[in-house]
Amino acid sequence: MARPNNAIPQKIDAPTFLLHWLLVLTLLVSLATGLRIAADTEQSSWAQAISGLLPQGEIIGWHI
Repeated sequence: MARPNNAIPQKIDAPTFLLHWLLVLTLLVSLATGLRIAADTEQSSWAQAISGLLPQGEIIGWHI
């Protein structure tokens, strides 16, 4: 007896799942450190407004 299309069990491919969330984490770190770098310029009032939420310290290594 054939299964209908909506009854196919879903499988999670663990390496794909882990790589996806690693990519998401990497992009979030890059965004946060990039905003910190932008907040260090004198012209960026919007980035300085959120600078308290951004990472502190030596962030260039994390951004690269």
